[in-house]
Amino acid sequence: MLGLKASRKFVRKGALSMLRVLTIGIDGCSWNVVEKLRNTEILSMNFIKRETAWGILESTVPPWSVPAWNTLFTGVRPEKMRLYSFVKRRGNSLAPALRELDNQVYVWDLVSMHGGRVVAVNVPCVSRAIPVNGYFVSGFLADRSKLAFPLGLNGLLSDYGYIVDVYDLHPLTDEEYLEVCIKATIQETALFLELSRRVKWVLGILVYTHSDRVQHRFLKTRFSFVEKYYEVLDACIAKLLDSINLDNTVVFIVSDHGFKIPKTAFNVNTWFASKGYLSINPVSTRTRVMRTIKYKLSNNYTPLTIARKVAKLCPTLSKALSQTKLENREGGPIKGAYMPSEDGSVYIMNVTDEVKNMLVDKIAEEIGKNIPKIKVCKASEVYEVVRDEAPDLVLESDDYALLTDPTLPLRLRIMRATHAKEGVLIVLGPKWVIDSGFKSQASVYDIAPTMLYTLGIPIPSYMDGHVLTELFSRNFIQHNMKSYIEISYEKAKIKTKIRRTIINRVVE
Repeated sequence: MLGLKASRKFVRKGALSMLRVLTIGIDGCSWNVVEKLRNTEILSMNFIKRETAWGILESTVPPWSVPAWNTLFTGVRPEKMRLYSFVKRRGNSLAPALRELDNQVYVWDLVSMHGGRVVAVNVPCVSRAIPVNGYFVSGFLADRSKLAFPLGLNGLLSDYGYIVDVYDLHPLTDEEYLEVCIKATIQETALFLELSRRVKWVLGILVYTHSDRVQHRFLKTRFSFVEKYYEVLDACIAKLLDSINLDNTVVFIVSDHGFKIPKTAFNVNTWFASKGYLSINPVSTRTRVMRTIKYKLSNNYTPLTIARKVAKLCPTLSKALSQTKLENREGGPIKGAYMPSEDGSVYIMNVTDEVKNMLVDKIAEEIGKNIPKIKVCKASEVYEVVRDEAPDLVLESDDYALLTDPTLPLRLRIMRATHAKEGVLIVLGPKWVIDSGFKSQASVYDIAPTMLYTLGIPIPSYMDGHVLTELFSRNFIQHNMKSYIEISYEKAKIKTKIRRTIINRVVE
């Protein structure tokens, strides 16, 4: 079995029965999309919505895959993980937050520590496969050379043609793009089912990330492609449900965030620069024009990817775009207010603390007064503990997509959908366990402690979420009391690191 050795017996301290948990993640799934699909007879979610517990799952602020997936699988707030976004402030600069992705205590770590078997496939927002008592296949953001644990699993990934992300393949026509997303989704399902035949897991996790890619590209322009993707996804979920015994398995279907269709795009860094809040190196008119062309060509203005044709007809475009990237790399340090990614996280860089505080207040006041469609949150309003590494401001908008390139115009037409706060929560399982019907709004913080409670594993005291007892029947709650273990998050991280090292050595 690929070098796996028998672990110690799985110990539970409060489970009414030997339940298992299967968590199916659908990146970016939201009820507004599901509602549009109701009349197409595509989604079994319509059946699930009536027959099981369901509700709205609120994402993190900002509602992006990092930190949302990480929070969902740890039960810990971003500031406690020290993981706020795809990037992080390190001194006077910004850098990818790769180290922080893995240095957390995830639910699969806790199940492994208690001797439970784990099968996890296409887990996003970790930088490598994590040693568990079972099988682990990483996905989005992972090093392509470190996708699988144990290492012997790499051959199986090759056999299945495992596709980490459609973003690895470009340029693609709309039809090619959809085909890759569908193929990846089918392969991920087949891989999970194969690994499930090899291991009798207690915790199963399968995350579909190409749902996010399809909705970004087609939700606004070609909804029929979204329908085609979800039809395949629904068939894959049906296979998963057919493969398990629902008499002893609780299934959580969750998303890290929802989706919305913005009316237009607002370029935050262009606004900062125009107000004198951001100092940038001068950029030539030619570069500005080329960047604008690049934006429009990559923004789904036609069914085909025009960029492919234009690049062939006009080699100077490709040359100009590569020069633009070079200019960015050779530019001086960022100074002032800067939004590095489209999630709305704003960092004020390379100024004194006095100037930073002044800019925070000034920007919040001016946006609130002149751009009411954008909500401005100061760090103290988002995070319980504010550290220097955290964003200074977080911007949110239901009407705008937020752009980052200060060389682009202030407002642009946008053809891509973007993230929203409200995701989905669907729970099904034995009738004596799950209390069906609509439930009040839950948070991504609540999923990890609820999964542990279902399995009868003590809940660490450091978790910020709470057990969603409203999902469960009164009888189950009476006989399955919550149990907790007192431990700090820092101590738990040390124990987890040691445990992962031990698992690695045992497998080797």
